[in-house]
Amino acid sequence: MDKKFFLITGPSGSGKDTLIKIARQSLEHNENFLFIKRYITRKPDTNEENYYLSKSAFKILEKNNFFFTTWSIYNNFYGISLEDISEKSKNIIISVSRDKIGEFEEKFSNVTTIYITSTLAKIETRLQTRAREDKELIKDRLSRFDIIPNAKNLKTIFNDELISSSEELIKILNS
Repeated sequence: MDKKFFLITGPSGSGKDTLIKIARQSLEHNENFLFIKRYITRKPDTNEENYYLSKSAFKILEKNNFFFTTWSIYNNFYGISLEDISEKSKNIIISVSRDKIGEFEEKFSNVTTIYITSTLAKIETRLQTRAREDKELIKDRLSRFDIIPNAKNLKTIFNDELISSSEELIKILNS
């Protein structure tokens, strides 16, 4: 089996982490899939499965070439471990910044980008409900709402209804 990369991306509040969580549960007994945890310097979120660490610890890992890629946004650092994506035979599922798609496409031949989005009103409601950001940060996140990723193989899921959106994600992952 050729290894595939599935990059999950989209605006904050689009429901990426919820859909990933459902897909992980649905595919947990399928050994062909590996859901990668990100390294993140912000406060832990119960809806996400990531590694949370301090900024100083992140910088040490980054300096020691631990990461395949890193990015910073909203005063937090995010990283994908080089070791995690080195699995030879698994389909790799990762939530990444829209700005990082090109790095994966340059290094790997079989990359599908799955862009999760919704209406601006629904995304704003989700951001307010999760109560992670203040009003200014929500406004800033909403200003990036309509940035469509530049990807060679782009699939879009309009996440307005959780059941159909999760079914669509699982269908794409199994393709």
